[in-house]
Amino acid sequence: MIIKTEAELNVARTFCNEPFYYFSVSEIAEKAGISRTWVYKVIKKFKKFNMLIEEKKSYRFDFSNFLCKKLKLFSIQNS
Repeated sequence: MIIKTEAELNVARTFCNEPFYYFSVSEIAEKAGISRTWVYKVIKKFKKFNMLIEEKKSYRFDFSNFLCKKLKLFSIQNS
């Protein structure tokens, strides 16, 4: 399973709620309610699975990635 912690789930929700917006680490931390240290850990993990697009130290989900598509569909169904 890719998402194992509440921090990872909160970051994924942040990306799914605003799919076209690039978030800085500080913005992710604030929206997900976690520390910046945790955000860096989650970003590292998501990068490992090619789930992120990075632009100028800001991030968003890469919805061409199968995992991101499924997370987005799941978040819509459970809203």
